[in-house]
Amino acid sequence: MFNRKISLVIFVITILSDDLQGRPEGDWFESVKTRLSNPHQVYSAMIIRDNNTDDFDVLRDELFGKIIESMPSEIFSNLDGVHNSNNWYRNVSSRMASSLLFVYYHRYSGDNTRVHEVINTMRGLSKLSAKCYFLIVLRTSSVSKEGVEDMLRHSWNNTMLNILICEIRRDENSSVTNWKVPNDESNRVIIHLYNPFLDKFYHKKFFPKLELFPDFASNMYGKKLNVLIVQQVPLTFVKWDKNNEMTEMSGANIALMQTLAGAMNFTPVILPKWNGTGFSVKTRTFDAWKFFKTTNTDITANLEPHFTEHISEESLRFRPIMAQEVGVLMPVEYAIDKKYQDNAVESSIITLIIMMIFWFVGILLRLDKKIWNFSIIICLLFSFSVPRQPSKAYERILFLSLSMLGFMYSNQIYASLTNVAVLSLEEREFVTFEEIDASGLIPIVPIAHFERVFRNAVGAELNLKKKSQIIVNIRDCPKMAMVYRNVCCIMYNTEGEYYRRLSRQDNGQYRLKFAKPILRSDNGAFGVRDTSPYKTKINYLIQRCFEAGLISKWYLEAISPSRSGNILNDDKPSRGERSATFRRQLMVVIVFGHSLATLVFFGELLVHRLRISHSNIDKSRLNLRKLWKMKTK
Repeated sequence: MFNRKISLVIFVITILSDDLQGRPEGDWFESVKTRLSNPHQVYSAMIIRDNNTDDFDVLRDELFGKIIESMPSEIFSNLDGVHNSNNWYRNVSSRMASSLLFVYYHRYSGDNTRVHEVINTMRGLSKLSAKCYFLIVLRTSSVSKEGVEDMLRHSWNNTMLNILICEIRRDENSSVTNWKVPNDESNRVIIHLYNPFLDKFYHKKFFPKLELFPDFASNMYGKKLNVLIVQQVPLTFVKWDKNNEMTEMSGANIALMQTLAGAMNFTPVILPKWNGTGFSVKTRTFDAWKFFKTTNTDITANLEPHFTEHISEESLRFRPIMAQEVGVLMPVEYAIDKKYQDNAVESSIITLIIMMIFWFVGILLRLDKKIWNFSIIICLLFSFSVPRQPSKAYERILFLSLSMLGFMYSNQIYASLTNVAVLSLEEREFVTFEEIDASGLIPIVPIAHFERVFRNAVGAELNLKKKSQIIVNIRDCPKMAMVYRNVCCIMYNTEGEYYRRLSRQDNGQYRLKFAKPILRSDNGAFGVRDTSPYKTKINYLIQRCFEAGLISKWYLEAISPSRSGNILNDDKPSRGERSATFRRQLMVVIVFGHSLATLVFFGELLVHRLRISHSNIDKSRLNLRKLWKMKTK
């Protein structure tokens, strides 16, 4: 898409220049019409003509006529008409989705003032367009290189990169209707280009294969771009020294920024730590245009939300990178799980019914009470061994039935009863804003979210807005929610999921939970200066990163805490310390188990010896009594 759109603009200049050098008039019209009539490409053209030029100019009129036939166009004969055109400012969304070709035709006499004014106007009107190309056609008998270079340099000072000056040198004494251009030096088509990254000008005589709009942004030769980075967990981790200079950075946003820098060969200059100035909770949440100027920022390497609802803000954003939802991160509240309670009650009732049935059967059939009592029935039902077994056939059948019943249902009975002790507590779900409001927690809101989140708040959301506290950095809020349990944090779902995973305790329970209600949905994107000439190229590279799977690799895996370390609990032991602690605990359990088993063994041995000794004493006493009786007789 990127190359095809550029090729259409190139065709305009190529065909025009080629036909000016000798092709017939009819051939030029037909070839332009054929090559530009592509329904899949959306283009619009803005044509600026001088009001004081001659009404009879075949070259100008036929150039403008062909452009009007090929694409939606609008012609202005003076700069005031451009600024006052209602049609131009009315359809902002369509211009943002299309590529725009600015065309200015001028009979040049050596004075650059008029050209500079038109360049300034074109720059101002191109801010809201997705992709812009600037074509200046100079008709003159001769022109100095210094004059054209001054125009190109002035264009770059206005951050206009895709600009082409086409100089058509024509002898004013020759017939204006003669499209056959002589081969002498005074009559030819000259293409003027400027590479600002090399500070090099190109003045080339046109030939059919000449690249008219070269992609200078593909190699910026180490040009320095000011990049603003903020802490955006879990997508950006950055450390600053005492002078607010960056010392260490990592994360998905940093990986993308470095990839763009490597592909375009620019040098990112990390700006000092930002103190949060530029935000407001009043009419406009964020004066983005003023922010980029005051901070001298070219790119913001973090996912920016939409701070206003005006579509013109898209001129300050690259293409969307990741969808994000703003919700509420809350301290976990545990409640008794009724499902496990109900299962335990049902299992207890079923167990009691089975016991009563077999007990009544034993009474009605007058079975042996030493076997068919409650203790024996419970042992059989839970698959325990019993000391006695029935001898009669019908009792054996009943005994076997109870054993099979216990074998089939003992696991379910065990599970339902043990779940009450192990899994009886569950995390409370916050499904509505009313439940969040009723919790009594104080919402902590980043200043960047406040206006957009609560702009149309009613009911419970309005109550949350009134109770909320506004801060610049949300990083400390999750720790406050875990320790004091009196606040909740309004943040993106990616941040919430990351902090939740970090809040997991050793027993497997979490201390933070992301509530289900969503306050706002948005698409995060890098920020860019509104007049940046690199936006088109960077958008193209971001799309290539999507296609290569790099965005998924960096961003969808970024919420894993193991990749970024623990920033919630700085005093939490490291992985090696946790492993050593686990080994010590395991050794204690093993030693305790063996010690207990040894004590039980010696206890059983002692009891067994005592029983043997007592039985021997009883036998000896019995023998003595028998001998005594025999002697007395």
